[in-house]
Amino acid sequence: MRGLGKVFKGAVFIAGLLGLSVSAFAAAGDLVTTVTRASDKVTYYRPAQKNTEELITFAAFKVRIENRSTNTINDVVFTAASFVGIDYQYIGQDGPPPPDLPDGTVTDRVALYDSTLGTTACSVDGAMYQVRCSFRQLKAGDFREFTLYFRAPAASSVPLVVDPIDPTKYSASDYVGLDGQTLYAEGPNGPSSPNNSKDDWLAVLIPLGTEDPFVLNSAVPQRGGKFFTGFGGVPVEVDPFATTIAVPASSGNSTAAIVEGEATTASCLNFLNSCYKSQITVPGVFPSPNYLTIILRLDYSTIKPGVRIESITLKYLPDDANENDLGAYETIGLCGSNGPLNDIPCIKSRTEYKKNYKPNSDLSGDFEWELINTKNGRIQFF
Repeated sequence: MRGLGKVFKGAVFIAGLLGLSVSAFAAAGDLVTTVTRASDKVTYYRPAQKNTEELITFAAFKVRIENRSTNTINDVVFTAASFVGIDYQYIGQDGPPPPDLPDGTVTDRVALYDSTLGTTACSVDGAMYQVRCSFRQLKAGDFREFTLYFRAPAASSVPLVVDPIDPTKYSASDYVGLDGQTLYAEGPNGPSSPNNSKDDWLAVLIPLGTEDPFVLNSAVPQRGGKFFTGFGGVPVEVDPFATTIAVPASSGNSTAAIVEGEATTASCLNFLNSCYKSQITVPGVFPSPNYLTIILRLDYSTIKPGVRIESITLKYLPDDANENDLGAYETIGLCGSNGPLNDIPCIKSRTEYKKNYKPNSDLSGDFEWELINTKNGRIQFF
């Protein structure tokens, strides 16, 4: 890997964007900027297609700016820009990096700014990928924390395995990055008055996911969001199970992840050709009336003839339970007037789509469950 080169290019890139010289300010250790990624991977954006919604996913970066000196620091300006890059790797036993496949920023894809959580001090430029956050003053020991959200780009149109002679020789991964610096002025009690300084922080990269229809990863902005697996959350014969989650608005940072897979429950095979499970991870609690909404759909091709939706049992496994302990699974029943109880989801509605469902032919004959709950967890067919 050539990660050092990748970060170096990011630093040059941001300096050029902001019109700054990397050596324009003397460094001082009074102020420390820490930028971390909110999630380890982000699924690609997918545009809307026939009978499916667009999938909007988010890359999020958590920022902490801290005054570790005994002096007041004035005019703190955090500047950053998002970029999309590719990291090429040689996967053979030996060999140099490919000279015609440089690491670094690509220009045909962008990660556009979406929102900020934790401060109102940030503004964005007209191009929607450069962010500037200004704080008038940080007293000794004071800090500011906030999170920047950017929309993830669509998958690259250029294949990430690109060696024309040996397609297994080089691999590549793409990412959304954030790069920049924090400028500030020490107060009159500093080593000099004024002492204009900068705090450079290393570019932070978030890998972009593949177009795997069974997996979803995204940060969730404060207003919430809708995320799904498969083809717009609609099952098809080649991918007969789909999960959709609607995350309500919240006051804190959150992420969303869905991992689907086949289950081995014998009783389920009385009704389905294949059984499935969906692990949903959305940290936090979602009390009434702003529940976490979960929609599960089964394609008609995996439903045995004559089976009614009431015959199929759904069970819930909390995050802290042992998946091998069948007694830990809670049967999911219909919602009563009080909604979900004891952090166990309930079924808000069940739908058997008609064989010739005209509003969306891809749903014809499919089964659908809409669940609500106060917490995340695993849902499995029994």
